Amino acid sequence: MKNGTAALLVEDHPPGAQKRIEQLIRQATYDPVTHLLNRQRFIQLLDSSLLEISQAQSQIHHALCYLDLDHFKAINSLCGYTAGDRLLYQVAELWRNEISAFGLCASDCLGRLGDNAFGLLLYGCDVDRAVEIADRLAATIQTFRFLYNDKIFSVGVSIGLAPIVGRANSTEQVIQLAERACADAKRKGGNRVQLCARDNGDIDQQSEDSQWFSRITQALDNDEFVLYEQAIATTKTETDHVELCEILLRLQETGQSEVVSPRAFIPPAERYNLMPKIDRWVIQNMFEYLATKLPSPAKLYSINLSGSSINDDSFIDFIKEQLQIHAVDTRSLCFEITETVAIANLQQAADFILELKNLGCYFALDDFGSGMSSFSYLRHLPVDFLKIDGTLVREAASDRITCAMLEAINQVGHVMQLKTIAEYVENQPILNKAQELGIDYVQGFAIQRPARLI
Repeated sequence: MKNGTAALLVEDHPPGAQKRIEQLIRQATYDPVTHLLNRQRFIQLLDSSLLEISQAQSQIHHALCYLDLDHFKAINSLCGYTAGDRLLYQVAELWRNEISAFGLCASDCLGRLGDNAFGLLLYGCDVDRAVEIADRLAATIQTFRFLYNDKIFSVGVSIGLAPIVGRANSTEQVIQLAERACADAKRKGGNRVQLCARDNGDIDQQSEDSQWFSRITQALDNDEFVLYEQAIATTKTETDHVELCEILLRLQETGQSEVVSPRAFIPPAERYNLMPKIDRWVIQNMFEYLATKLPSPAKLYSINLSGSSINDDSFIDFIKEQLQIHAVDTRSLCFEITETVAIANLQQAADFILELKNLGCYFALDDFGSGMSSFSYLRHLPVDFLKIDGTLVREAASDRITCAMLEAINQVGHVMQLKTIAEYVENQPILNKAQELGIDYVQGFAIQRPARLI
């Protein structure tokens, strides 16, 4: 509702009604938790800014920042929604003050777009200035600590920045570009600013994603995915260790010799919500292999699961159904989820893991060390194996601080009675360091390159 209309409505009614109308206007415009603009009002402002650009005689520069708090859902899971609301309010206040320091009015440009997502619309702002402001907002979160019930939490923010210039896209496209850049920032570890592709680059990206959607759908329909395995070797001399391997996914189109790495097709599959279908394909084909090939009963096959599948209420039933169809020994199955997926919805991940463990399956937490690496969160996840992120492992042989971090993760894992696995063991010095630190298993090119399984 425009301000002029609101003023007329207020003037035409008695005092009691005027107050009620003002409350209704505020409820329709502002978020009750953060007191920032709500999503509807923010999008109205974005619509207006795009209209202004299309009608302007001279070139105008605006920018949209999409800000997503890192680890918010984990705090919600541990402390409850009251704590989550308090955190959102404190962050909003923090950013209000920071935005004011830039001479901007937070009530005109900052809004809450979702559970833990915010939007910042920067009027008349070129890219360099927008990046400077976004960097400052990210920096304030780095030093911010959230205190709740005598617990202290650090919170990060991933920021996607989309310039709005010249040939402006639609409101929906601008938001998608900023969201995509934000997702890229999260994939790179979070707590950073990521500028989206400009001009024709973003159009090319959309076109490329559309092509991947078609290719992935075709691969699912035509069984063009293939499975590889990579050994996970023990570092111990005892003979009673479990034999492990990880199942890896590749794409090999009919009539093509080239095998496509998941790094190429997994990101667009995630954006188009195709990962649950891919996970189902992997499980169905892997279970069929285990039922027909009768592999070694002492071998444990580790299968990766996506966050989308963890959050899919029907996915557990699908696994149970496939177990019955193929009569697979659950003691030969280990499922992997990443640390980032686990802490994004801690309680749901814990329930998912426990239900599969009750069936006799094993579980591994992958990429530990890439996110919050909080041992307090680890205590809530009933996993059997702790796979240490490869970026830590690769640097351990040459960097004392990284080595100390790796040693600490390994020691705590052992105290929690977890078997530890070092990923990305690519050469002998790294292998030697993993063995020296007492890590239980190692995986990487120094052990074995992935080999075709199915």
